Amino acid sequence: KLCQGCHMENASGKSVANYPQIAGQHISVLVKQMVDVRSGRRDNQKMHPFISTEVLTYEDVGNVAAYINNLPIPTTNSKGDGLSLERGKFLYSKDCAACHGDLGEGDAAKFFPRVASQHYDYLFLEAVNIRDGQRRNANPKMVKLIRKYSDADLRVVADYMSRLPPPPGTAAPVQ
Repeated sequence: KLCQGCHMENASGKSVANYPQIAGQHISVLVKQMVDVRSGRRDNQKMHPFISTEVLTYEDVGNVAAYINNLPIPTTNSKGDGLSLERGKFLYSKDCAACHGDLGEGDAAKFFPRVASQHYDYLFLEAVNIRDGQRRNANPKMVKLIRKYSDADLRVVADYMSRLPPPPGTAAPVQ
């Protein structure tokens, strides 16, 4: 119930408020992000009160992550304008796919999040924060890779990633 206010009942998030879609995300990624916010390694003042040790035990964090991981991934996420998808695919293949996977599926063992079907606005905002050094828990390799990216480059990559479909068998039924 704590997460639903921002991330919605189905964990689809809110594009307009930059709350990520978390349904189907890897347990390891969810736990890492919650623990990083809790410990101050990732700044998120809105989320911190809901995951503090006074509210959630470490066991609760794991249980919440497992629950969210098992939710079907909505395909109603926001997308960009679709005008430069070829460039987005090129940049993604060149610099992102090695960690996030060819299909945006991520890598749970290495804490690389699933980016397929994520909200465009969230992907863009987080990429800017990572590039500009504002997201302190970012992977140093990613920081180095996207340091040279312009906002326009980050937008086309975010648009491309937002359009990648969820892994087979994980998509929520269209309503």
